[in-house]
Amino acid sequence: MLIVYASSGNTALGNTIVTMIAFVALLMIIKKFTWEPFMSMLAQRRQIIEGDLAQAAEEKVTSTKAKEDAQQALKDARAEANQIILAAKKQSLQIQDNMIKEAKEEIARLHESANQEIEQDRERILNEIKNEVSDIAIEIAEKILRREIKEEDYHKLVDDFIAGMDDIA
Repeated sequence: MLIVYASSGNTALGNTIVTMIAFVALLMIIKKFTWEPFMSMLAQRRQIIEGDLAQAAEEKVTSTKAKEDAQQALKDARAEANQIILAAKKQSLQIQDNMIKEAKEEIARLHESANQEIEQDRERILNEIKNEVSDIAIEIAEKILRREIKEEDYHKLVDDFIAGMDDIA
């Protein structure tokens, strides 16, 4: 500090002036070395904050768009899943119908095969019966030839044989 000793008796005015000059000098020094860097730092901080706010706004817009895109993708995925489920149900019904149709065809084929086997067995049995009847007729004829038969007995045997044939057919 600068101390000025005045020879006059008014030292208060001199002290005030000196104090004011010292205060102004101090303000200039503070302004030069402290205030300007402080204001510069505040301006930089303001720019950083404004940049961060702008970036946050851009990110909000981006996240909103991403959210909308995700919701649309989810909606599309659900629609596709529903279509896949419907197609699977339709395909399973077709497979079921085909299996039922094949089963009915198999039953009809088995039924026809069984009917054919029954008819063949019937024909075979009838042929066997006819052969046995023929064998019996031959045996009867042999017996008739071995013994003497009257004409009435012969007619009776033939009529019985013919009646037996009618019952078989």
